[in-house]
Amino acid sequence: MKKKIENWLYQHARDLEQARYDYHFKQGDKARIIKTLRQYQNTDGGFAHGLEPDFTTPASNPIDTWTATRILDELSLESAHPMIKRILDYLEKTPHMKDGLYYFRIPDNNNHPHAPWWHYEPGKETEGYNPTASLLGFRFVHTATGAKKDQIRLEVDQAIRYFLNNQITEMHELRSFVELYHYIRPAINHPMFFEKLKDQILMTVEKDPAMWFDSYCAKPSQLIINPETPGYEIMKPLVFKEHTILKQQIETRDIWEIEWTWGQYPEAFLKAKQAWEGIRALENLIRFKRFSEL
Repeated sequence: MKKKIENWLYQHARDLEQARYDYHFKQGDKARIIKTLRQYQNTDGGFAHGLEPDFTTPASNPIDTWTATRILDELSLESAHPMIKRILDYLEKTPHMKDGLYYFRIPDNNNHPHAPWWHYEPGKETEGYNPTASLLGFRFVHTATGAKKDQIRLEVDQAIRYFLNNQITEMHELRSFVELYHYIRPAINHPMFFEKLKDQILMTVEKDPAMWFDSYCAKPSQLIINPETPGYEIMKPLVFKEHTILKQQIETRDIWEIEWTWGQYPEAFLKAKQAWEGIRALENLIRFKRFSEL
């Protein structure tokens, strides 16, 4: 399986996914990932240019920047790394923020090929704490002690209060809080947040494997990031059931295909589809390795 996916990635995936594969599975240099990521980073420190393949604006935006932070997390870079410092600068100064929440969509999305769900409409810039909760966690980890750190801690506390006072079952917003948990866990002990997060994960994950690949639902992999995620011990049989199905699927196909389509911009969509298939293949392999199955 691994060799089959490796061959596909080298033939069809973006340079970024190829560099990440080499880093995770062939002792590749993390500097190559950084070099490739720079192609997506603007002078203001934010990311754009289709790093998240379903929209292609060249304008810096929180979603592409969040996508970059998830990749950088794999590399365990020091907070003083220039790319991280520039991201922090962007997140502090971006105009794409409203009432303490980073935008989910920005106006410039509409000027370039994009999936319908990334279309900007006035008044619908934000979608709860997606991706704000995760970005707050990134900022908390990488900001040195002082006034800025204290301010970010206040914003983290505000996000957690929001979470405790609401039912968060939309899987992408809930995923953002899962990522926040993993960021702050080494420094902040918050038992109420842990317990509520576990409850929300158990409530949100679809328990019927027959639904995972034929409907829009939260598969275990969407919310159980690693064995330290709240609820993992309870969800463990379903986590490994999903992994088993994924491995069975790849036996009879070239690669895992995406289930969605844009219904517009056909040429741009085909490019995005191929990029997503590379991302999905790589992240499935990383996941198998993380759960000691590869």
